[in-house]
Amino acid sequence: MESEPRTPSSLDGWTRAVAASLAFLITALTTQLVRVSWFDPAAQPLSSRPTLAWRAAPSSPLAIEATEGMAVIHQLESSKFADSARRILGTPAAPTGLVGPAGREARHIGEYIRSRDSVALQPAAIFSDAQLQHAYLHELSHHWMARHPELGHSLLQQLPLLTDSTRYGFGDPDEHAAEALAHAVQFWRASHHGPDPLGRGRLLAAYEDVMPGTRVAYLTLIEAGDLPLQDFPE
Repeated sequence: MESEPRTPSSLDGWTRAVAASLAFLITALTTQLVRVSWFDPAAQPLSSRPTLAWRAAPSSPLAIEATEGMAVIHQLESSKFADSARRILGTPAAPTGLVGPAGREARHIGEYIRSRDSVALQPAAIFSDAQLQHAYLHELSHHWMARHPELGHSLLQQLPLLTDSTRYGFGDPDEHAAEALAHAVQFWRASHHGPDPLGRGRLLAAYEDVMPGTRVAYLTLIEAGDLPLQDFPE
């Protein structure tokens, strides 16, 4: 079925949004595959993985790895990306730190520590800036869920069942919800200055294909007042 012709200005906006979103969706799919492999007992030990590979080869010992990892975290937290993420998902009480020994042993690229209301990341196990940003969004989403218990519970009730075991969050509703919220924020970043309502609807459908539950997570963020309402076709 053919859609209505777009004006040049809306076409330009749509093209930019699609380009940005395709880059993210490819990263998201790669991230999910990598996360699945890291949780596989047969996966490589952490010490054999390339550390901060997308920036520079490190000097390796844990003390140096920690110094370099915190430098990456400080750079992330001072970025405009992190500012916008915190405006939407909130700011944890404690500053972002490094994943501890137990998390490294479990090959976690990020963690949310509810008892301290803090986010931890493991840059040494992350392969790109895009993956680092998405991991940050995912862990901040756990903070958002803790900050909005009623809406978080409602989101958990509305999430579609994941039937694909390769999807991150399969068998774990809390992880599924956090991943859906992270994708919802990524969708908003790609679309709020971009295409017309029809284009946004198609773009959201693409995000929903990558992470089922993105749409309901997006609407939940709007209901919370953390995102502005956008127009979609009926």
